[in-house]
Amino acid sequence: MSDAAAAAAAAPETAALLLVWPPYDDQMAASALRAFRGAVVWYVGEGRGGACADDAFFDALEEDWEPDELHALIRFPGLYDWAHRLVRRRR
Repeated sequence: MSDAAAAAAAAPETAALLLVWPPYDDQMAASALRAFRGAVVWYVGEGRGGACADDAFFDALEEDWEPDELHALIRFPGLYDWAHRLVRRRR
């Protein structure tokens, strides 16, 4: 288990998971998201196909998380990041 996944798994259910610019084409964000038991995720970065995370992360967001808030950021030129607040879908 990666350090990020271990930290996410150890977080109480009342915690929020914050992922800021997770490494491109890397499983860290997807692993942390799978291990997290809480109900709120904040993700700061570009969307699918951008310079953050991997497809497994975006697949998991689409399947298990509902967009709740979207915030524009002051950006560096050429970057297209946003602050996303997502809540776990009830099943």
